[in-house]
Amino acid sequence: MEINVADPKFASISPEIRTLSLDKMGKNLLVGTIGCEIYELSIEPSGKTVEAISPLVRGHASPRKSVRLSFAKPR
Repeated sequence: MEINVADPKFASISPEIRTLSLDKMGKNLLVGTIGCEIYELSIEPSGKTVEAISPLVRGHASPRKSVRLSFAKPR
């Protein structure tokens, strides 16, 4: 099985895979990305294809798109 988080169906802001976690039954795979996203993939019983993709957490940060903040320090 191949997982390509850069595929448009994931809609990831930073699709590099950081972590993987398979449940004990081998039916669900959690995929964590560098962009702070977590997807749950339902694996077909043979383990060769993905049946469904559910975003659990949508990303809010990207190493390529940094947000810079500035503030005034009170005296």
